[in-house]
Amino acid sequence: MPKIHVCQGLGNEFSWKGSLVGKTVRAWRECPHIRIEIWGTRFGVFLNMGHSPTRPDCSKFQNPTTISGMKRALPILLLALTAFAQTGNRPKPLTNADVIEMSRAGVPESTIILAIQNTPVKFDVSAEGILALHAGGITEPVVNQMIRAAAPKKQGGPSFGVATGTFPVKDAAGKTVHFSAWIKTENVRNGYAGLWWRVDGPGEGNNRPQLAFDNSMTRYIDGKPDTGDGTVRGATGTTPWTLYQFELPVGKTASNINFGVLFVGTGTAWVDSMKVELDGEPYSNPQFDFDFESPKAKGFYTGCGGYVGCTDYKVGIDDTTSYYGHQSLKMQFVGDGATQK
Repeated sequence: MPKIHVCQGLGNEFSWKGSLVGKTVRAWRECPHIRIEIWGTRFGVFLNMGHSPTRPDCSKFQNPTTISGMKRALPILLLALTAFAQTGNRPKPLTNADVIEMSRAGVPESTIILAIQNTPVKFDVSAEGILALHAGGITEPVVNQMIRAAAPKKQGGPSFGVATGTFPVKDAAGKTVHFSAWIKTENVRNGYAGLWWRVDGPGEGNNRPQLAFDNSMTRYIDGKPDTGDGTVRGATGTTPWTLYQFELPVGKTASNINFGVLFVGTGTAWVDSMKVELDGEPYSNPQFDFDFESPKAKGFYTGCGGYVGCTDYKVGIDDTTSYYGHQSLKMQFVGDGATQK
């Protein structure tokens, strides 16, 4: 059985199981906390290497033995070993070409995703790059993982799913708004699905004072915490269609109003039959479809918020579940570790 010596001088070596010609091979470790995975004879990738606190010499990799038939895999493996031995850092970033070659070599989809999650990456996820990936036979789950890995690091706070509308100030100024909607949830954890409404005072941009705010957990009026602040008043866990509602004053000096629904955490939530009342009178406006019966969430921006490039949430119309009519708004966590339905 061919072998490759990794921790020379310590008597440790990796044994290659199976044929090295056109077949998948695997190395297992005899030196604690060191792992090398090789798939086939056309491509090899370094996934995870480390050293035991009790045997630090195991991080000293020197002169790996050349294995016949690994001409294309060996340079990548050697680079990974050398980089780790000299600096203790991970190997060079994975690229689109690396992913395509792994796929063509028969590496399982789940293993490619694992490699992306545990290795530095330098992916081209432009339109041209994604088209090239599809042309190369890369599956959608792998492409989506590449896009998430290439996205800018989170800045400014956690991500969330959101539907945001801009309410006509002239219709609400000086009145009390009663905002409600029916919400259904499935396995919502580490967060909630709820309503939100914000009233900004006079000024420009971020300099405007916040006259009133409620996001089903934080509640402020005239800059001060109000009753219910700090208490989750949205939907959590798995729940049937349930009515959620709150009231807020809209000051006469209001200059901007944003409102909608938000979803923080994991799982799935559906929203339907929104209703806005101003001083007790039902409000309607062709600008909005509060029942979500249109092809898109009419009057609302939908998507993922929290930081630029966020892809952790998918928000859109669902024609399979509704409280009223035939459709509802579906908000789903699709980030790492999510189980999509």
